[in-house]
Amino acid sequence: MIWFSESGVVRLEQTVPLSESEALFVYVRGNEVVLVCHPVVYNADSQWHGLVVHRCDHNGAPLASDTLFEETFPLTAFVGQSAFALRGNELIAGMMTGEGSPSPTHYLRVVRHWPDSTIVGEPNLCAFPGGSYVNAFALSTGPSDRAVAALGVFRSDTTELHYTGLEEEAGTDRWHMQRLLTGQSLTAVSLTWHGATVYSAYTTNSLTSPQDAGAYLLAFPLDQILAADEPPPPIPHALALGASPNPFNSSTRLTFSLARSGNALLDVFDVTGRLVERSSLGRRAAGDHAILWNAPSLPSGIYFARLQAGSQNATTRLLLIR
Repeated sequence: MIWFSESGVVRLEQTVPLSESEALFVYVRGNEVVLVCHPVVYNADSQWHGLVVHRCDHNGAPLASDTLFEETFPLTAFVGQSAFALRGNELIAGMMTGEGSPSPTHYLRVVRHWPDSTIVGEPNLCAFPGGSYVNAFALSTGPSDRAVAALGVFRSDTTELHYTGLEEEAGTDRWHMQRLLTGQSLTAVSLTWHGATVYSAYTTNSLTSPQDAGAYLLAFPLDQILAADEPPPPIPHALALGASPNPFNSSTRLTFSLARSGNALLDVFDVTGRLVERSSLGRRAAGDHAILWNAPSLPSGIYFARLQAGSQNATTRLLLIR
């Protein structure tokens, strides 16, 4: 049930049907409230899981529901933990699945979702020791175009926390492992990172040593799980578009900066507002870009170039002189 309220007053109660097993995440995106669900449905001879988003306006009125990803498994497989993180308009969802017993094989699938596009990554093998089961999962995003994950791994003899970096459409590669004390069992884990350090908090129970139950804080260098890179260029706060030279004869260099990665579209209009050219620039990463725009068949005059990327757009005036 979703409660929409303002100043403590309930405005609307909106019921969303849930499955037998569901993980939820909610965030605000512009004029929408987005509820993300990871349902798991068990059938007689199979099981289904997916990633579904329900979009509502700020008054609670439903706008649309979309299934971003879905998959059917045999009953011998299992769907484990899921976790979510948000960076701007980008949703990052991670889902653990596995197969086999008593030494299961675990897979991690990452889905990245923007308002106008979705990338579904391939399931990537997580090499845990035999007899391990993942019983906790957390994701966090940092200042670059990457994310990090924390996985609680339960074994018959111990419990471990495994930390790794996530790359777009790539698997886990480098791990940091934290072994819990003897007798401790993991109850929750959270994760964040800033600069060159990963920070994680986790809570434990212990039946054999009650003094070891409690909350713990862990920190370690980021380069243990993410390869060292050159510092990323500053990401602009807003979409920007420029042209040089301007005025120009036949061609000009259009430069633009994206606040976040996304699909870019360039439209050019004449002074009457007539569309004279449309170009898809494909998916572009956040940061600075440049393209050469040619106008060999257009007459001299004033034109306007408009760049669209996601929900943002920017326009610049062009003067073509033959």
